[in-house]
Amino acid sequence: MNLGPYALELHGNLSNLQWYSAVVLIVLCVAATEGKLRWSEHATVLLVGLSGPLVLFVALALAALFALDRRRRDPRFVAVLTVCSLIVV
Repeated sequence: MNLGPYALELHGNLSNLQWYSAVVLIVLCVAATEGKLRWSEHATVLLVGLSGPLVLFVALALAALFALDRRRRDPRFVAVLTVCSLIVV
């Protein structure tokens, strides 16, 4: 006897997708500090960045990280995050 709701009702919907994609965005931010990203990773950052307001906080944290270490900065990645932040606001 199952008294709980169906599991896909809680996790497998578009409303909760922004929380799972936030993990992807943070992983790509860590990858961006290590080197250049491919175009598909930039497209993923663009789509994930437009999915929720978390991109604002990630962009601020990444801007601080890039300001501290200018050698590891990928200007295209910073541009994509900035555009997503401006669109979300």
